[in-house]
Amino acid sequence: MSRDYSAFDAQDYLERYFNFDQGAAPTAKAWLETIARFYKSAALPPESARILEFGGGPHVVPLISAVPFAKEILFAEFLEVNRDVVLKWRDGEVEFPSVFREVVERIEDQAPDNFEARAASLRDKLTEIIPCDITNEDPLLGAAQGPFDVISTHLCLEAACLSKAAYLQSVVKLANLLKRPGGKMIASIGVECSFYTVGDSRFLVTPLTLEDIREGFTLAGFDKVELTCVHFPQSTAGTEAKPKLSDIKGRCIVFASF
Repeated sequence: MSRDYSAFDAQDYLERYFNFDQGAAPTAKAWLETIARFYKSAALPPESARILEFGGGPHVVPLISAVPFAKEILFAEFLEVNRDVVLKWRDGEVEFPSVFREVVERIEDQAPDNFEARAASLRDKLTEIIPCDITNEDPLLGAAQGPFDVISTHLCLEAACLSKAAYLQSVVKLANLLKRPGGKMIASIGVECSFYTVGDSRFLVTPLTLEDIREGFTLAGFDKVELTCVHFPQSTAGTEAKPKLSDIKGRCIVFASF
């Protein structure tokens, strides 16, 4: 296991974790529903918000419910291979129809075929795809500047940070990019996860408890912090033929605001 992402297989990651051709699994559906609830409850005027997706990986899934409230979306990602996938999606070279349909039709209960309009709108509003590094003093590496109305980050901080202390500082760094007052953050963080699998590679993660996760947002000075935890069923340790993908215990979704 390592944190060397040179072997990261973006296509395998999408197939393993974000393939909704047969509908979303219960844990994935709960995650998508929670993200939709965040944007509904955020009191953002339509078409108004400057949104940063930080450490977005090779997909735009958490942004689907953000689109009606966004004026501009910046997508920041550490790995070039992941940025390339998102760039190809924005340019219409690849599609994610199953997940757009899942969110727009089944979770938001919109009319059939509205998912195509949502995808087109997200492409229009996704103005920049830039590199980032949460371990740098400037996480956006000079490619963009705050303040942002909303920062969205999912399953990134615990994977990128080498220790709990680094995780705590990562939340502070992102919080400093938010508008004050009024800035909001939504973050998904794995609970007590030490590894996940992509292709033939296992990648290390810093295990964090719910208390650790909350501590980061308290340290960052947010006025309001709400945690929702989606618990994952615990399978066996796996076999040589079918290794366990991850030891994640759950996914904690944080709503935080100034």
